[in-house]
Amino acid sequence: MENPMCTARPGWQTMSLSKPKYKNRMYNIRVNLIDILKVDTNKMTVRCEPMVTMGQLTATLDPLGLTIPIVPELDDLTVGGLVMGTGIESSSHKYGLFQHICTSYELVLADGSSVSCSKDENPDLFYAVPWSYGTLGFLTSAEIKIIPAQRYVRLEYHPYHSLEDIVKAFETESRRPDNHFVECLMFAKDQAVVMTGTMENGCEPDKLNVISKWYKPWFFTHVRGFLKRGHGTEYIPLRDYYHRHTRPLFWEAEHIIPFGNSPLFRYLCGWMMPPKVALLKITETKAITELYEKSHIIQDMLVPIRALQDSILHFHQAVQVYPLWLCPFNLPPDPGMVHPTGDKAEIYVDIGVYGVPKQPYNALNTVRRLEHFVEEVKGFQMMYADSYRTKEEYRAMFDHRLYDKMRKQLDCVNAFPDVYEKCVIRIREYGGILASLRILEIRENFRLKSFEEKNLIKTNFQEKFVLELLIDAMPRNFPVPTLKHATLGILSESIVITVFTCQTLTDEDSWPHMQGLIDYLAEIPVTICEEMLRHILRQEEIDSEIRYYILRLLLRPQCKALSTGIFHPIFCCPVLDVIAEKGSTLTYLSLKGIWPRQDDLRRLQATLEKLPNLSVLKIPHITDDTVLRTIGQYNRLLTKLDVSGDCNITREGIESFLQGVKAHKDLPLKVLDIGEPGEENIKAADIALLIKSLPNLTSLGCYSFVGKALQHITSDKSSNFRATKLQYLHDIQTDHATFKAIVKLCPKLTSIYLDEPRRNVITSLDSLPCLVDLKLCRFQCSELEEFLGRAMQKLISLELILGQGSCNISSIATNCPHLTRLECYKMESLTHKDLVPFNKVHTFKASFTGISSSTVKYSLSSCPELKEFFVDDMLELTDRELEKLIQKTSLDQLEVMWLGSATNLTARSVLLLMENCPVIGTIGNLGGWNVPIESIAELSEIVRANNIDLNLHYNLYFTFVLFDKDSFCGKVIKVTGYRFRGPGFNPRRFQIFC
Repeated sequence: MENPMCTARPGWQTMSLSKPKYKNRMYNIRVNLIDILKVDTNKMTVRCEPMVTMGQLTATLDPLGLTIPIVPELDDLTVGGLVMGTGIESSSHKYGLFQHICTSYELVLADGSSVSCSKDENPDLFYAVPWSYGTLGFLTSAEIKIIPAQRYVRLEYHPYHSLEDIVKAFETESRRPDNHFVECLMFAKDQAVVMTGTMENGCEPDKLNVISKWYKPWFFTHVRGFLKRGHGTEYIPLRDYYHRHTRPLFWEAEHIIPFGNSPLFRYLCGWMMPPKVALLKITETKAITELYEKSHIIQDMLVPIRALQDSILHFHQAVQVYPLWLCPFNLPPDPGMVHPTGDKAEIYVDIGVYGVPKQPYNALNTVRRLEHFVEEVKGFQMMYADSYRTKEEYRAMFDHRLYDKMRKQLDCVNAFPDVYEKCVIRIREYGGILASLRILEIRENFRLKSFEEKNLIKTNFQEKFVLELLIDAMPRNFPVPTLKHATLGILSESIVITVFTCQTLTDEDSWPHMQGLIDYLAEIPVTICEEMLRHILRQEEIDSEIRYYILRLLLRPQCKALSTGIFHPIFCCPVLDVIAEKGSTLTYLSLKGIWPRQDDLRRLQATLEKLPNLSVLKIPHITDDTVLRTIGQYNRLLTKLDVSGDCNITREGIESFLQGVKAHKDLPLKVLDIGEPGEENIKAADIALLIKSLPNLTSLGCYSFVGKALQHITSDKSSNFRATKLQYLHDIQTDHATFKAIVKLCPKLTSIYLDEPRRNVITSLDSLPCLVDLKLCRFQCSELEEFLGRAMQKLISLELILGQGSCNISSIATNCPHLTRLECYKMESLTHKDLVPFNKVHTFKASFTGISSSTVKYSLSSCPELKEFFVDDMLELTDRELEKLIQKTSLDQLEVMWLGSATNLTARSVLLLMENCPVIGTIGNLGGWNVPIESIAELSEIVRANNIDLNLHYNLYFTFVLFDKDSFCGKVIKVTGYRFRGPGFNPRRFQIFC
């Protein structure tokens, strides 16, 4: 095999904070086995697949009165991770590590065969599997011991206030056979609570503590209270005890949500805890990752109990992280990676260090010192955490004899990576951090070589990866920002900062700053003020008050265009006042985002009265009859008016508007966007009046019953109205009488949107001689094919929604040779029969159409001028198939490639597109491809290193429960990640849109 194998489980799904990079250079195998296969009450075992979690396992066994002897505390820990790595719990002083309660494993080996192993069958493999981290084979199931469970844990809290007493009591309790559970939380070098527990079927009611309740204090804070209260005893439900550290993630949640343990938060939002570690990792920004690396430590060191006191002192001196978790476990002298130095079982202690260490802190130096100490006392380091050991040091800590024997015997050397490669941070990160540093170095050296030398270069994996790209790729470079654009951004930012600073100062202190700004802006040309105003107002993240002050400063009497953006309602009237005062020369005004109350409409009218030069006015959702009357009287130069939305417009308002408009001789209004899409909130008869009275009207925007209005005109026998200049219309439930009215009154119609047309209306569309843009919704595909088959159509754009029946797109290609845009949404079926090319199509979109992979291949290969390609359906397209398509078809004009769900495409396809599409600017949705986030990060380094103007989209969808002051309501938010561009662009890992 060319590349070693590993599981395809993305790194962000693991409980470890490390993000394995080795997966990016290995062959990923999907092992999504998540079931509990069998609970055998005769053998007292449970058989599980590797992705079964501890939460899933306890939820299954608890109702049966059973449990596994060791249940590691966090819900999301998996059987596979605990077998291939290790697991420990407060019952481990009796039962050992997680591997010691397993009776057999089933694995798939490098040659594809399946094998079972136990102490009696294939014992060498059985003892070699734990701590091997999937480098001997793929675990497919594990058989684990189960024991009878009782309902409660009787937990005793023993506080101590000296290190000697803590160590002595902890060792004594760890060796007592009648203790089911033993653990200790240290809150300082000489402050600790040792907890011992036994299983009980009954409890004392006044001592019952159901710690899983959302409003209960976090467990570690509850334990800390016994340092003051003294010795105590409680009864805790068994499953609650098993997962006692889940809600606060031990105590890590305190760093994530500092106020999370406050009574108010617990009572209102405690049910939201804990945050999913996978979600935290996948949404973690680069800055947060670096912060964790520089100022956070998560380690589990396993030391003999005889060295416990020295270990605590050493950890205190090195990091001073508290609480400190101490958990004893029995380590038998079994073969394998981990065993005591002698031939007898020995008690070890897991020292869990999770938190912010003392400063100054250097992760590399500090962790290496801890690792060296642990090795000296004959201990071990859990390898889920970051390790900085060399290969020789790693092999010195762990016994590799049996492991090496099985690697050789099972032919794993070429099939799987070595355990060191998977576990140590230098190797894990090699595919990412170091690769990104190597790219520039290789690129510079590569430029100096001749073509023959380039072909003879022998390099490692990362170098091959980069060189493949550099040999053939000629992508579009990221453009250098213009001086105007750069200066505009800097100047706008300076203005915002100055205004913000003045807000925070007293009037006396702020005056010099504000006066200086006013004097400076007075000398700037109007056109620059207008550009800055546009740039600032569209940034909604800037506080409304700051944008309002900037509007006052930058809006000049000579300004021509203004879009206000969204303002808080309290600024509605002040903004209108500023526009009325300084906007007399405006020719373009958009008030989208301004929401005057009913009482404030008079202020809006007063503003419009002072804007006589407007040619474009957009005031959707806020217009009524009085505002419409004002527009007709005072804004007579309008060519485009947007009064759409749920507005209170009646015939009286329309008549008063027309009365004002008719007083102007030219009647220039061409586009009137009115009404609410799909709703007849304005009667068709009133729209008919507008059509007859506005002779230059070309569009009624989103009004959805234009055909009905036209039919109203034709049915009026007393009217001598002949034709309109309408070029676009939208009509719902068009029947033959309505369509005849459209044909009669709209000879210049070029674009039409028919929603749910009646039978055979579509077949009559050839009666519209100028039609080039057609949009259909809720229609019969057979009628469309009949219409297209009558004659060569002039259609340039075709959009189809909710078509019933099968739509043959090769028929569209045959009958619409001039088509440049084809969009299909929620179609019943999208197929092709012939391989007819779309010679002029530059935009192809298909979303939820039932399109097959073969039709997608046809579409890609038959559009020589393709610029934008969007398909959101699930596809079986592979890297090899895409490569063949690219070799067959020149996609040199492709700018956007969007495949929403193509799980067989990998990072190789991204590279293929980058190498062969010189003007490509967007590739997505990589969240629906087989491309892990770690690979996206590496691809981004290539993008930056090669100065490529490219966006890589990685979109994920989560469902969160959000709430407001009035009610709880579930909402879906879209998490858009990794939009990478070239140099100078700041990549933001995630943008969240509600």
